[in-house]
Amino acid sequence: MTLVKVLFCFIGIYSCFLTWGILQERVSTTPYGDKETNQQKFKYFIFLNMIQSFMASITAFIYIKISQQNFEMINKSLIKKFLQIALLGAIAPTFGYESLKHIDYPTLTLVVILVTLGVSSFMLLQPTSEKKKAVEPSSLYGIILLSINLLIDGVVCSTQDQIFPKYKIKGQHMMFFMNLFSGILMFFWLITPWNQELFNAITFCNNYPNIIKDILLFSLCGALVFLFDHNLNIGQWLSVGLVFFGIGIEVYAKQKGSKKVSEKYDKSIQEENRELEKLIDEKTKRKQVNGVIDKITKDKTL
Repeated sequence: MTLVKVLFCFIGIYSCFLTWGILQERVSTTPYGDKETNQQKFKYFIFLNMIQSFMASITAFIYIKISQQNFEMINKSLIKKFLQIALLGAIAPTFGYESLKHIDYPTLTLVVILVTLGVSSFMLLQPTSEKKKAVEPSSLYGIILLSINLLIDGVVCSTQDQIFPKYKIKGQHMMFFMNLFSGILMFFWLITPWNQELFNAITFCNNYPNIIKDILLFSLCGALVFLFDHNLNIGQWLSVGLVFFGIGIEVYAKQKGSKKVSEKYDKSIQEENRELEKLIDEKTKRKQVNGVIDKITKDKTL
């Protein structure tokens, strides 16, 4: 592989990953709708994962056809492996998305250096104020969910590492079948009688059409990153996942912090305006009193 190709793959992979992480944060945490109306957050993540899976599968199929690859090496044994990976791959992101609801800004450092268990334990177990104690259980729950997500990802990556040398398949074949089966499994789950997520997600997209663009871009970036011909081992996948999950939390925390600063600034402006209005009212009243006094003085003079 030439230096130019290495640089191209490096830039392509991490550009897609970064954009994917930012879009993931936007879709999962940003309120949609006008400020004047009732804003809502998108919370239908199985639907989101299904769209991403089908997008990745379609992208892989197009690439396979354009590059004139075939499916001759696919057999029943390999299909079973794909189904196993697809099932785990469909479950894992749910824990990741759910953990975002419970990890706040102080946990950012903890997530970034999660591999250092000593530091993590110290930060979680140190004495805290009453205010922080209210947040700690939620943060701990979020980290547990994230750990489950990483554990399942580790099993998926380990299984993939066994498949590639044994069956001599390309990454695009893995991408196509894994995402196709994941999408189908999630679709059947969404159409079960007791599950309203598919209907609610479609209704949300109909009410807030701006999210459709974000979902499609998010899915496309997640699909394109797999087209770069680079196989990562289990440790590399866990590292990449941890880094970009940390980036996603950092973006969320910064936006949350900026919103608080903006609200504080607006409150300060409102207080200054009220003080200014009081001063204007006092000056107006003084003028009125002075006018009355002048009138009385003139009347007495006459």
